[in-house]
Amino acid sequence: MQAAGLMSGGAPIIKKYKSSATGYIAGTMFIASAANASGYISVSTTTSWAAAMGLNVDGYALAVGAPLTYSTVQGDAEALSSLIVNPDLILRLLMVGSATNAVLVDNAVLTASTDGLTVTATNTMSNLDEGTIWYTSGVNAGRSRKITSVAAAVATVISPFPGDDAVGDIALAINAGPGQAGLTMGTNLLNLLQNNTALQGAGTTGRCLDLEINGNSNSYALMTIEDPFYGAA
Repeated sequence: MQAAGLMSGGAPIIKKYKSSATGYIAGTMFIASAANASGYISVSTTTSWAAAMGLNVDGYALAVGAPLTYSTVQGDAEALSSLIVNPDLILRLLMVGSATNAVLVDNAVLTASTDGLTVTATNTMSNLDEGTIWYTSGVNAGRSRKITSVAAAVATVISPFPGDDAVGDIALAINAGPGQAGLTMGTNLLNLLQNNTALQGAGTTGRCLDLEINGNSNSYALMTIEDPFYGAA
């Protein structure tokens, strides 16, 4: 994830907090640590950013030359991480096709449309209802539509695509769109997972503000935090 600004404008507030482990990745969300942890911030690989404290912007212990490694040895430097703590932070998440951050999965058209209202492709889209589908090749390249229903590898839209697709055209789909609440993250809580995975429920993670629709390795979702730790009660 990247910081893409604040809903209210202005500059982000960055705080340094005591970390509870080593190997945190810049661009992940931190939550309050569990009881008896050594520091105040941690990550969860199961609940995404429930009660998110902020976005980690520096990370550490990830590569040779990293500035700081977590240690319990007396006299070693204390592990600190810098967090953007604004509750109205806008986050820019790379869309990925697997929990381990592979690129989005190209979805080749198997049956051409005759009315621009269906995309019949190779990969199942059964969990992508109410999400977004777009083409990266063919007559509809660069055009997107909201998915209104799905059936296996078929996605249906109400507002038709301007042209009829052809067998072999490539489509991409994601389980998100503006106004959607909830999202599903990869295993390191860094990117937005597609891969025909259903969104987590509303109130658990984030709200989609907008999409940047490009190719399978450079498409992004703009999100706000659903349950910010420093937000209004």
